[in-house]
Amino acid sequence: MPIFDVRCVNGHEAEFIGQSTQVPAHRCDVCGETVERLFTVGRSTVIGDDVPGGFWVENMTPTPLFFRTKSAHRAKMKELGLVNKVRHVPGDKHVQAWGGTDPQTLENGRLLAERQ
Repeated sequence: MPIFDVRCVNGHEAEFIGQSTQVPAHRCDVCGETVERLFTVGRSTVIGDDVPGGFWVENMTPTPLFFRTKSAHRAKMKELGLVNKVRHVPGDKHVQAWGGTDPQTLENGRLLAERQ
């Protein structure tokens, strides 16, 4: 539902959630007077898909690729038959530890750690 800023004739301001056609019938929660809609700019509940400045992905193809949006990145991954896989980061409480990782990945990790 859209959110509107409203003000009553006594100056009390509030937020109104609903259709813009319902605003004139709404009453002030403080004094009970009718309210009118304030015209404000910049309120949005939509999260943008664009990434300001874009981003490079270096491990998807032989040459690095540049993307300006997350959806363009997802589309390219789908085109190439790739799936985004989350890896455990020490201290991250949102991703399970290596216990659920396949044996080949664990072996590759061990070999990598020995090289350093």
